[in-house]
Amino acid sequence: MKYSFLIIGVGNIGFRHFQSINLIRNSKIFLVDPNIKKILSKKLKPELNSSNKYFFFENIKDIKNVKFNVVIISTSSKERFSNFKYIVTEKISKNIILDSNLNLYYKYLELNRNYKFNCWVNCLNRIYPISREIKKENKKSKPLQIIVKGFDWGIACNFIHFLDLASFLCRTNKIKKVSSVLEEVFKSKRNGFLEFFGIIKVELSNGTKVIFISNKGNLSYNIKIIYNTKIYNINEIQNTCKIYYKNTVKSHKLEIPKVSELTARIVRLILKKKAPGLVTLKNSLDLHYPVIESICNSLSIKNNKKIVDCKIT
Repeated sequence: MKYSFLIIGVGNIGFRHFQSINLIRNSKIFLVDPNIKKILSKKLKPELNSSNKYFFFENIKDIKNVKFNVVIISTSSKERFSNFKYIVTEKISKNIILDSNLNLYYKYLELNRNYKFNCWVNCLNRIYPISREIKKENKKSKPLQIIVKGFDWGIACNFIHFLDLASFLCRTNKIKKVSSVLEEVFKSKRNGFLEFFGIIKVELSNGTKVIFISNKGNLSYNIKIIYNTKIYNINEIQNTCKIYYKNTVKSHKLEIPKVSELTARIVRLILKKKAPGLVTLKNSLDLHYPVIESICNSLSIKNNKKIVDCKIT
């Protein structure tokens, strides 16, 4: 077998990562999940093929004496850091892909400083064709505003994907200021986590203003990217993009690749020691921290007590 891969967390997105990694032939694929037996019988078995070898574990610590070309950590944020720390401190792999969010800013930062490894955060909007096209068309200018507005789109757990898109388009990961207003806080669909309706306002170091608004209602959202001469209105749910330029409006269908298509492409670049196009851990931490701090401050005011963990999945 040519390559060894480890995926921690095989539910939902983790399963999509597996489907994509499974396209890389002559691989040993290790899958870790507390519910691995159930997932194996219900989802994984039809995906297995004779070109790869598969190993199944309930706990990462049950894997002995194996080094991996790439590790993908696709758990909730509760388990994410402990798995990440184990991979890094035990030197199991030099290449790690993390699903966001990264609540424990200082702990991630400490490991990033003290150990040598490559780590990227799986914010995919920056590698979508539409994002590359927008950046190319406006390479001599910056967005004035980026607004993500809609209903029940999961602002707490999804803001980072669109903030990372803003960072990509603006070529900066530095934040000047943040404010947040939490209008209604409620339990997320994922057990033990929080969501909210409200507003987050971010100003990047280059002056671009990024605004996130999520209201109560049926799931929908639009991404509006405003330049001096152009406005892009993107609807990822309907796969449409409208471009307003002078007195014209152009509409076209969006191409949004699936995780099950993208992961193998990203991993192949890592194997070739090329930049995979994802945001690095350090740059993503710089984007995460000010916003998470603002959300925690707003929660503290709302609850009349100091809150340092905003429980975002």
